[in-house]
Amino acid sequence: MRSRTAWVLLVLVAGLALGGCRKAREQYDKVAPGMTRAEVQKILGAPEYEFADEWVYTGSSARDLGRVTIYFSHEGDRSKVVGKSWQNPDSPAENDRTGEVP
Repeated sequence: MRSRTAWVLLVLVAGLALGGCRKAREQYDKVAPGMTRAEVQKILGAPEYEFADEWVYTGSSARDLGRVTIYFSHEGDRSKVVGKSWQNPDSPAENDRTGEVP
């Protein structure tokens, strides 16, 4: 009985982890060149790190090395998305670079 309970918990935890990653990727895919900072924040929320022309989103765990970076034009408050990147060291086949990405 214990092994069955442990198996059910393992499947549940794995499903939640994969579901969260899938949801994050769906949100990332909604961001497109030409969007404003406000539109990006509505989709992805506030970034963990904010620089003049880029926003960086990282995983909630120190072990999660995944990173999303959104690049903006150099127009201050009127800046728009010019590029984005998705980096997942655990699954390099998912990596994406779209638009103007340094």
